[in-house]
Amino acid sequence: MGTYVAIDPGVHTGVAVFDGAFDAFIVDDHREVADWFEDVSPVADALFLESFHLSAATVKKTQAGSLLTIELIGVLRHIARRNGVRVYMQSPADRMFSSDAKLAALGWETPANPDHARSAARHLLLGMVRVGEIPPERFLLHS
Repeated sequence: MGTYVAIDPGVHTGVAVFDGAFDAFIVDDHREVADWFEDVSPVADALFLESFHLSAATVKKTQAGSLLTIELIGVLRHIARRNGVRVYMQSPADRMFSSDAKLAALGWETPANPDHARSAARHLLLGMVRVGEIPPERFLLHS
């Protein structure tokens, strides 16, 4: 098994990584996220990245945060491409595949508040199932 990274970009960016062990955390500085991924990307097999769509609702919430999120996605995709890391974009709704019960079955429990690290963990699980690193039948009994 390789190294897999999932990032839920935003003002509070959730990061989850699996490299034989699971870790999830929140980073509040976009430059720190980019620098961290720059260091990890040479050994990463895939990046699962939550997509972001600019809408009137997102701009109302925080225009500056929306722009930073879009910029961070671009920077992360550039770093990944430069280092040969496969990038898989996932919609915000995609993370709902990965329920709390499924995360718990793997021992991937993360704090619920704020939810950004857990959101990244959800994207990580879905991504690893999609690329065949985790068999989907493992979760037939978990909702």
